[in-house]
Amino acid sequence: MYTTCILLGTVASGTFSGFIVQSAAWPVQFWYNVGLEALVAICCIFFLDETGWTRPNGPAFPLAPVAFTRRKAATYLFTRRLMPSRTAKEVAHLAVLPFLVALQPVTIVVGLALMVYFAWSVAVQTFLSVFLQEPLIAGGYAFSPKRNAAFTFTQWVAIAAAQLYGHFVNDRLPLIICKRNGGNWHPEYRLHSLWFPILLTYPVGLGIFGACLRYHWHYMVLAFAVFLITFSGVSGVAPCVNYIIEALSPALANEATAAMNFYRLALGIAIPFFLFPWAAAVGVQWVFGMMAFFTIVAFGAILVVMILGAKLRTLSLMHAEMRTEDGVKVIEEGKQGSAAA
Repeated sequence: MYTTCILLGTVASGTFSGFIVQSAAWPVQFWYNVGLEALVAICCIFFLDETGWTRPNGPAFPLAPVAFTRRKAATYLFTRRLMPSRTAKEVAHLAVLPFLVALQPVTIVVGLALMVYFAWSVAVQTFLSVFLQEPLIAGGYAFSPKRNAAFTFTQWVAIAAAQLYGHFVNDRLPLIICKRNGGNWHPEYRLHSLWFPILLTYPVGLGIFGACLRYHWHYMVLAFAVFLITFSGVSGVAPCVNYIIEALSPALANEATAAMNFYRLALGIAIPFFLFPWAAAVGVQWVFGMMAFFTIVAFGAILVVMILGAKLRTLSLMHAEMRTEDGVKVIEEGKQGSAAA
């Protein structure tokens, strides 16, 4: 849900802005965010609490005060310490920890695969607005800002479909595989939910999208391609992040999420700098055709981790922090349990 909300936000901004600029001055699309952020801040104050959370095997520390006003005063006015004090060495270790997590062999392999295939979603978003609003004579679809905004609901539906896919597959499929292999859990089972979105639907969507831009197929075919690409890109994030958390330790969930977010965004942020020169050099259809092939190669890296993940995890330099559930019996004979995430 956390990942889905982040990705939906990037799509929703374009949807809202398109409807706004159709009938109002373009700065309004930025000003409404001021009110929205103020509302979010108020909601945070009233509904989000400091949990007083401590790591497993870490120092015990009392929870925040029970009374609402005292909790808020402690959180926002610092009237009471809510987290244990740490030595300079402990603070330095915590600062370095996300980098250590990012540089683990298993994180690098899965992170680079995620970096590659998630970047294509950004490329599609970049090209989509340009081609939808360009005039027909220039090879576009001559959409107004309002029609462009309406088109983005395709991505809303795709994100919802990805959430449903994750809900029904991301846990069930690994547990089925676990049951068929004696009921002993291995984190690599998490990655098998990537077969359908990354290896099958993603390359197809990229190929159709490139052909639509090159041959100007009907915009509904383009919408189908955008649906496949968005669905695949979103569906592929959570299994990778969950796998790294389980491969290292649930206690490192924050650091693992930060590391994987870096890998996820790195190429996506860089791609607008070379996307249009790339299209000028090989043609728009081959830009996305090449992306389809690169996606298959990236899935090859995931396949390596599926097979050799246990060995890659032994190469870690963080054995002291690692607390995996590898090999734990989670399904008894004739029963289906649940693997702790």
